[in-house]
Amino acid sequence: MVSYEDVNGALPKKWATASAEWHSPAKYALDSAKDLRDNGVKPLADNWRDEVGAAAAKKFAKLADELEVAYGILLSVHMVVDGMTTPPQTARSTLREACELAQRYGLDIGRRR
Repeated sequence: MVSYEDVNGALPKKWATASAEWHSPAKYALDSAKDLRDNGVKPLADNWRDEVGAAAAKKFAKLADELEVAYGILLSVHMVVDGMTTPPQTARSTLREACELAQRYGLDIGRRR
């Protein structure tokens, strides 16, 4: 069971920070994939039309695909961690309001372990 102190001591800002830290590499992976396609695959296909150019374009396209997969994975982690930010915020807010209400009516909240 979660105690009063556990809820009150929850640190939703740490979850929010962690969420942002996962979002940054996700965005970087997606931007890198786009750059590879725009500045690697496309120019190679347009300007280097022999087997070597086709092979290089294929490798760039494969790397861009892998970066897009990495983006999806990293973004998923970001979303899960971001989702973990809300429950402790809600719990702390609810606990604060319950304490204020109890105090207003002269009630003492027992804190059990």
